[in-house]
Amino acid sequence: MTKRQTPSEAADAWPDTMSGAQDRQVWPIGRLFEPPAMFDVPDAFVSAFGAASLDELQAQGIRPIMFEGEPTAGRSTRVFAWYGRPPQGNGRADAGAHAHACGDVRDDVSTLPALPAMVLVHGGGCTASATWVRHWVERGYAVLAIDHDGHLPVIDEQAPLDTKGRHPWMRHEHSGPSPGYFEHINAPPCEQWVYHAVASVIRAHSLLRHMPGIDSARVGVHGLSWGGFLTCWAAALDPRFALAISVYGCGHLGTHSAWAREELAAMHEVDRCRWLELWDPVRVLDRVHMPFLWLTGTNDFAYWLPALRRSFQSVSGPAQLSVRVGLKHSEACAWELAESFDFADACHRGRADLAQVVAVGIDEGGHCAWVRYSHGAVARIVAVELNYTLDDDMWPERVWMTVRGIKPSSHVSNHDVINDAGNQTGNQTGNHTSNDAINHAGNHADCASKNSEGHFEASADIPQGTTACFFNLIDEQGRVISSSYLEPS
Repeated sequence: MTKRQTPSEAADAWPDTMSGAQDRQVWPIGRLFEPPAMFDVPDAFVSAFGAASLDELQAQGIRPIMFEGEPTAGRSTRVFAWYGRPPQGNGRADAGAHAHACGDVRDDVSTLPALPAMVLVHGGGCTASATWVRHWVERGYAVLAIDHDGHLPVIDEQAPLDTKGRHPWMRHEHSGPSPGYFEHINAPPCEQWVYHAVASVIRAHSLLRHMPGIDSARVGVHGLSWGGFLTCWAAALDPRFALAISVYGCGHLGTHSAWAREELAAMHEVDRCRWLELWDPVRVLDRVHMPFLWLTGTNDFAYWLPALRRSFQSVSGPAQLSVRVGLKHSEACAWELAESFDFADACHRGRADLAQVVAVGIDEGGHCAWVRYSHGAVARIVAVELNYTLDDDMWPERVWMTVRGIKPSSHVSNHDVINDAGNQTGNQTGNHTSNDAINHAGNHADCASKNSEGHFEASADIPQGTTACFFNLIDEQGRVISSSYLEPS
């Protein structure tokens, strides 16, 4: 197990590229890297959620806690989280007399195995989920799933209905700023929601690293939608993370996102530019050096494919891409994506790697697309598909079609290659990796030919009128690895 750095050592090791005056002023990294204080959850939450339900979760290794957040408006704040780990023989997750009291979960470290761990970051309009925690606990992980909006995971039936006719999540007396994503832009950065939400993710990491039996060198972060947006920031600001996974969420919100033509478009130009300069992850993604997995759907209404591709191309570390045709934008869908768990296993435990796209491109004539790839360590690629669209309107509205049973390629063109940075590199083959999970029937084990370098290749004619296309590589376990999309001229 890797020796832990002290918070001050970790802060001092913060990359020089991140030491600009603006970042140092906005982000108090030294403080965020310190493990925050912990507190019991409010009695109101215990009453509303139910002590019996909490005891049930405790038997599964899951319990609620509160930890110290960033101060706002001269007062302290607290963050709710579900903490989970595989239960011990007595059915308890950790020390502590009650499932709703934090006790001291940092006791008795000698009796607990050192586990890999994940910080889970929910999407907009949602809250910390014990169900999501359970998915990871069942895979043998310790987990801290936070609420970054100042909520408790119970419905406040006494509160007024929101704009969608629903009662909101319950707030507590130590809540930070409400999730007004684009509001209060003229307030100091440290008083705005994005700052507090990102800080909560980093504080959660600092706390989780100091929980009993946690291998601090094997802690990842996994976010959905707005949680993926926050994951981009956390991965850029906190190099202690061993890996990052974002479902849907990414940067480049000012160009290809639902908000580009709605909330951002409605803002005064000065305010819009200020928000994008302060909070769009695009300005920090090049600071991400840990392995990063991106998963999304072709027609995501919020974060469009061009924004995700540009974000994927911006990170400096190894990145994989996962694009499923028609994947819905929901927590339930995102929780079931096997690639998330397998990617974490590969990074944390050295288990079967997912397949990798080595290079993707179009031949000199512009009529044939090709992909070069390598198999995973265990599951081999059994089918190759080309997904394409003939539309050129808004990305969420495009219709996608699929060519299955792709023929093998006897050669690879040396032009229009997409490399690991996602850039076109002329006469180089590149080293771009990507990844996705889609469950298709069919077995085309002989659909590709092996070249002299040990990689496999497949190619397909590009249907006439195609405006964008990408390959999906399907392995024996039904997981799909995706290439970046290409835009034929």
